[in-house]
Amino acid sequence: MGGEARTRRQVRNALASGRKSFWEIVKAQDSTLRELVSEMNRLPEDEGTRGPDEKKGSRQDHECGACRARTVLPYAGIMEKYKRIVGERLDDKGVFHQEKINEEAVAAKVAFIDQRGDLEGTDILVIGDDDFLGVALALTDLPNSVTVIDIDQRVVDATNRLAGENGLRLKAMHYDVQEPLPPSLERSFDAFVTEQPETICAMEVFFSRGAQALRADGAGYFGLTTLESSTRKWREVQEKLVGMGFAVTDVIRNFSDYANEESVAQHYADYEFMKALRNKPELPKTGEAWYRSALVRVEAVGEPTPLITGKTQYSKEFYMDEETWSTSEKAITDTKKENI
Repeated sequence: MGGEARTRRQVRNALASGRKSFWEIVKAQDSTLRELVSEMNRLPEDEGTRGPDEKKGSRQDHECGACRARTVLPYAGIMEKYKRIVGERLDDKGVFHQEKINEEAVAAKVAFIDQRGDLEGTDILVIGDDDFLGVALALTDLPNSVTVIDIDQRVVDATNRLAGENGLRLKAMHYDVQEPLPPSLERSFDAFVTEQPETICAMEVFFSRGAQALRADGAGYFGLTTLESSTRKWREVQEKLVGMGFAVTDVIRNFSDYANEESVAQHYADYEFMKALRNKPELPKTGEAWYRSALVRVEAVGEPTPLITGKTQYSKEFYMDEETWSTSEKAITDTKKENI
């Protein structure tokens, strides 16, 4: 059976235990939003309000309640301090098309990086850091150094301020990923972490910058969804990673929850999946993390070779393709205006 049949089974499995909101159904399946909307539009209008099928009974939830299927618990000892010193992070105004993962996911990512041996005594590069992951990594006091590079000067200034106020081995610098990587950052790190847009164009650029920054046998971490990336795109991403000299060592599904209710409210009518849905859902509830990404770890076999080293140019295709149905074109237009 193909992907369409799998999507249908997953939607009906979710509805078997009772009424579900659209956002709950999104979390219960692993197709792209484009594929899911196609299936949802085929359902009878009352399908989402019906109770469980008595013949089948309620479906069992197989997810681990303790670790949320992440395989690790949030890093102990940093979460409260991280939340306290970071406070309310920068408002999401769509300026640079950045979405934030929540605090628990940040702490869990730190724990996973530590578990894989990429935290203690290492030099780590964070490429884009609206989540202030660099602060969380430095709070463990385990890395030799943490360097954050970001296009948003607000993130850079806030990171450097927090580093100074809390005595962290952490520094941030302004950097636009479309520019060549500064020579001072080349072959200087044991690991890189990023949360890039989910187009092939963007991933090729972000991963190339990471590859160029790594020493031999270094590791990379990034997020990738099934909501905006089909299995075809996943395969192409893997092919490009292999072409750079990476092996994929870990894929932890639904690892990162995104705190994006404000973004959804702001761009509700602009999302392609909203335009295509026959029955428009209500806005997600506060804390209803419907947008999740897998955490992917790659490891270089020897010294990685970036596919791109020179300057690139942003375009709509950098942020959007035929599968990025939860990316707002209006936000991209605002981004261009802010950078003029």
